[in-house]
Amino acid sequence: MAPRYALYFAPAPLSPLQVFGARILGYDPATGGNAPHYPTIVDQVPNWQLLARDPARYGFHATFKAPFELAPLRTEAELLSEVEHVALQWEMIDLGALAVGKISNFIALVPCQTPTGLLKFAHALVEHFDSFRAPMSDADRARRQPDRLTGRQRAYLDRWGYPFVLDEFRFHMTLTGPIRPQQIDFVRDSLERVFMTEVADWDGPVMIDALSVFKQPRREGPFHILSRHTFAGLKKTKL
Repeated sequence: MAPRYALYFAPAPLSPLQVFGARILGYDPATGGNAPHYPTIVDQVPNWQLLARDPARYGFHATFKAPFELAPLRTEAELLSEVEHVALQWEMIDLGALAVGKISNFIALVPCQTPTGLLKFAHALVEHFDSFRAPMSDADRARRQPDRLTGRQRAYLDRWGYPFVLDEFRFHMTLTGPIRPQQIDFVRDSLERVFMTEVADWDGPVMIDALSVFKQPRREGPFHILSRHTFAGLKKTKL
């Protein structure tokens, strides 16, 4: 199978937020290697490695353009060049503070307040880079479990290759896979304590200052950061 690519926000390497995400998931996409879990989370949640297994394959991130294979005649070099071009048109987006929260049956970091500029940016990326995306296979569509989606989400899945875009978009940085209802509050509280200790007291507002290209060479393997493109524009521009 062809490699897959994704456009993600990933914190700057070695920043407190990036280290937190890598150690929670047990994998660092910046190095492509394992990261030691926090002993406290492993001790408090005995099945932690199982809960972190699925998100660890993708690395700590927030999704802007979900994983895709390249369209015919498109190349990796063209994708990287276009991401660099787009990054130079945007300035940093102040995300403010993050909090540990529940989304459906998993735990993620979410913004306490979502700035309007972030939604505009996310929408623009989905549309602008769709020409790089190969048509979704039947197998990939089935993996998204379309029968569990709303009608609008299914329409977005078929049009954009991902159901949670445009008005269904919600910025989040996944920390766990699915959790049983009877365990989810306990896991959230445990993660919140680690987050408050390791990140919240050290960092100021989270700034989205770059767009990262992640690559998955083989479907059974993890994603890693192929390149990170820092925003450098003086003003936001419409794509």
